[in-house]
Amino acid sequence: MKLWSASGFLGIQMPIKKILIIDDESLARDRIRRFLNELNITVQIEEAADGLKALEKIILFQPEIVFLDIQMPGLNGFEVLQHVENRNFQLIFQTAYDEYAIKAFDENACDYLLKPFSKERFQKSISKVLNIEAQSEVLKRLELDVHQKMGYLDKIAVKQSGKLKIVELTSVDCFISQDHYTCIYSGGGELISDISLNWLEEHIDPNYFIRCHRNNIIAINQIHSVSGTNESVITLKNGMTVSLSRNNRKKILNLFKHSFKGI
Repeated sequence: MKLWSASGFLGIQMPIKKILIIDDESLARDRIRRFLNELNITVQIEEAADGLKALEKIILFQPEIVFLDIQMPGLNGFEVLQHVENRNFQLIFQTAYDEYAIKAFDENACDYLLKPFSKERFQKSISKVLNIEAQSEVLKRLELDVHQKMGYLDKIAVKQSGKLKIVELTSVDCFISQDHYTCIYSGGGELISDISLNWLEEHIDPNYFIRCHRNNIIAINQIHSVSGTNESVITLKNGMTVSLSRNNRKKILNLFKHSFKGI
């Protein structure tokens, strides 16, 4: 961590800004650090070289400004954003791929830096994003655009033994809420996440996953049978049983008419 102390940028006195630079290229991170050092502002900087580390830094460092690369190993920039439920920071994209990324955000005033960018272009970008109030509505529109562009998640990041791990959703049998956490059952194993079922329901594909009860979401292709009436039970192909609420029973049965045992 490095702290640069100065007062004012473009003649404006401002409090310290916590800035997170996310990029898998060390030269790109160094370039942003150098340009920030040449500005007359007070900043505290942290770095992340991949998507998983970026999520950890966002949670622990709580940055006010994030420089986000798009092409990264593990989770790309868009997938990092999809994992952030409460986005309390200003966002500047940096990318070398204008044809697939920049057009999606150009209409939204949320800034981007096309690599390699000049110091003058950088200064224009940071000046714009420091106007926090003007950017708040922009970020809301950006979030909508990101969701529409990326569609549904195909992988999620969860903590295991104190480290973040990427889980492919094609391997997940079900999500079950227990004691304010979400248990993810995948390939015979169990992982714990603090991602809520409500958030998951919005971000995973309803063609492959379905909400069966307030405490679970299951993979449709893992359903083996339904038994009971009213408050029913679903048996998965891995042998697990999960609750099926009365309100969701009809929805499940309509998916697999005449396919279940015990209907």
